[in-house]
Amino acid sequence: MMQHVKEIQAAIDDINSVIEQLNSIKYRIGWVGASLPPEKKEE
Repeated sequence: MMQHVKEIQAAIDDINSVIEQLNSIKYRIGWVGASLPPEKKEE
């Protein structure tokens, strides 16, 4: 029974770390996008 709980917790940790990575990438992309002049943005 405890094995399942540990597996679930490990899966949740993996998902959380992936979400954190995506958020930091989005944050960086957001900063790059905000620092570009509007006319330089490509559609």
